[in-house]
Amino acid sequence: MMKQRIEYISIINAIAIIAVMIGHLDVTGVNQDPNTPIANVIEKFGSFQMPLFMCVSGFLFTMTSGYKRTYADLIKYKVKRLLIPFWFLSLFTFAFKLCLPSSMLEHGVGFNANYIFKIFFVPFRGPVPHLWFVISLFTIFLLSPILKKTVQQKTSMIGTFFVLVLFTFTPPLLKIIDFEYLAIDKTLSMLLWFYLGMVMQIEKVSYKLDTWNAVGFFCVIYIILLYFIQIPIIGSLACALSGILFVFSLAHKIADYKPNLFGSWRNYTYQIYLMHMYPIMVYKYLYKIHLFPNDDIWFVSIWISSLICSIALPTIVSKVVEKTSNNLKILIGL
Repeated sequence: MMKQRIEYISIINAIAIIAVMIGHLDVTGVNQDPNTPIANVIEKFGSFQMPLFMCVSGFLFTMTSGYKRTYADLIKYKVKRLLIPFWFLSLFTFAFKLCLPSSMLEHGVGFNANYIFKIFFVPFRGPVPHLWFVISLFTIFLLSPILKKTVQQKTSMIGTFFVLVLFTFTPPLLKIIDFEYLAIDKTLSMLLWFYLGMVMQIEKVSYKLDTWNAVGFFCVIYIILLYFIQIPIIGSLACALSGILFVFSLAHKIADYKPNLFGSWRNYTYQIYLMHMYPIMVYKYLYKIHLFPNDDIWFVSIWISSLICSIALPTIVSKVVEKTSNNLKILIGL
């Protein structure tokens, strides 16, 4: 049972990081490009990636030793696991981008006090925008005693869900007043999914999804909500929820038949998240200079190639670093 449980969780992690990369693989630089309709469908299919990634984080937190650690030990560990890689990769990318011509950069950098401030305190406007997730996750762990307290009783659990659903309505308002410091706007929209992962583990919801009926049901619901029924906010919440439940149920069944699917790279999903944008940056630039024709045939080839490189490069780097000193491991969250 333990072996199978670890395998299905590893498969969820792998699917989650693939979903994240699907959302980031807009190599044409245009999410709704009329020249690449296939690209538009693929990009939209991964729309639940960040709720899924956050849900998995809450799920793993609740089932691992971190849940029982003292608050001081937990935060100390998360500083090492989350903040140090964030600082290192942000500064590394900042220095790297300073050496490149601005024409190559989708997200430019500046060597001034305002931009230096953004590197540390406004991650979505920094040199590696997708690392906002790391800061949001750290902020949520700062709130973990409150979240742990509320899951102990059904009444407080339901009340917390209600409050967190309301939080998903606040990020648009925070954007209007430019409240992106420490990714607070995004953290408020992600708290719901982290908490959902905690509840799914505590209530053993995941094992109730271990049926082919669940796989088919949530897959159909997700596709209907994604492509045919679009309701602002509430519809997107329902769509993300059905996508998460679909992945959890699918991972169970995959583990029954293909427990080693995705190979050894699935052990480095966090490192893949941290570093996957570097190969994508290269492919985006190649598209930008019109090295490849902008049509579906070329797009599919480049898309698949960039996906493979985005998995392979971080995995290779991680395996090499694993054989070196602990100080280097910390820099990429190993």
